[in-house]
Amino acid sequence: MFYLTDHRVTLKGQVAKVSFVNPHVMLTIETKNSGTWQAEWTSVDNLARQGVRQDTVQTGDFLEIEGSPARNPDWRVVSALQVIRRLADGCRWVLPDGPRTIE
Repeated sequence: MFYLTDHRVTLKGQVAKVSFVNPHVMLTIETKNSGTWQAEWTSVDNLARQGVRQDTVQTGDFLEIEGSPARNPDWRVVSALQVIRRLADGCRWVLPDGPRTIE
């Protein structure tokens, strides 16, 4: 496993790039103090079943993302995402113990 699934971090920053392609949607996040990070979401198909479209998250959005950090901190990647919040309008994607939802 490449990620510390027993650890949780919160990443806050502005979306610099959205790669809405399989196998995983990748968000490039510019943080205020920690530089550029990648957030590895789930597949396009899984997100579509949850109501997430290609325009749900856009460049320039400010997000708060909770997930598991990579084992190697130099990779600057967060995966196994649990929560994504867009603070401007309250949009929130959550991975609870059950099925994923977007609110």
